[in-house]
Amino acid sequence: IRAFENRIVIYINDSYLANFTDTHSMEPVLDKKSTGIEVVPDSSNEIRVGDIISYTNNNEIIIHRVVKIGYDPEWYAITKGDNNPTNDPERVRFNQVKRILVGILY
Repeated sequence: IRAFENRIVIYINDSYLANFTDTHSMEPVLDKKSTGIEVVPDSSNEIRVGDIISYTNNNEIIIHRVVKIGYDPEWYAITKGDNNPTNDPERVRFNQVKRILVGILY
């Protein structure tokens, strides 16, 4: 991160900007006014409990927080929307993960 007199520059290699649909599942952290900065993970070792990931499920992209990581024997994550009362029912496999959220602009 570099701070100049008239701007701040954040250098993140291979990053993407993401906009979000207002489903309310990740409020108050994310809503349609937020812009996310995301990176593509190279391996499941880069994903930690507490991270917010975007992943595919039935041709939809979902962005939820990782609440548990396990092996059965393959790696999987259990996710949950911050504003949802329960965990998501499916196990998210690494091949479903598209990106990890590393920053949010409001």
